[in-house]
Amino acid sequence: VPLLMVLFCSTAVDMVLRHREHVEVEDDNHIPFFLRIAIAMTTPFLWLRIMGFVKVRNKQLATFILCAVEIMKDIKWFLLVLFAAMASFAQMWVSFTYEPNQLENQYYMEGYLKAYTMMLGDLDSDSLKTHPLIAVLFVIYTFGVTVVLLNIL
Repeated sequence: VPLLMVLFCSTAVDMVLRHREHVEVEDDNHIPFFLRIAIAMTTPFLWLRIMGFVKVRNKQLATFILCAVEIMKDIKWFLLVLFAAMASFAQMWVSFTYEPNQLENQYYMEGYLKAYTMMLGDLDSDSLKTHPLIAVLFVIYTFGVTVVLLNIL
């Protein structure tokens, strides 16, 4: 019964949010953004609770969940090295491509997003032509991240 209640609550909240957003808004009666953020932040915990409930009933699932938890505990140092490499590249990218007419916060986030997408394999050759050192930085970063990611194997 608790599993059904959790499933019902999660789907009902999602359906209500989607319905209210598509209905014409009168007198500012829409769902505030902070409430949508709160729902989005609590939804993963709701699903973790579902998994915890099902874990008690299924021995194979319990073994898999325990394995996943242990992997997450062991991977923390790897993630620290990976995030340090990504942050250093993002700061170097921002230093090379800085333009005074852009917003400062948006510009820094663009650097971190660029580092993340390059780590995933987004190879945009147009952005490498803005400065000669950017191509060298790109090669060093992609080689370094590849070595770090291959260490996970």
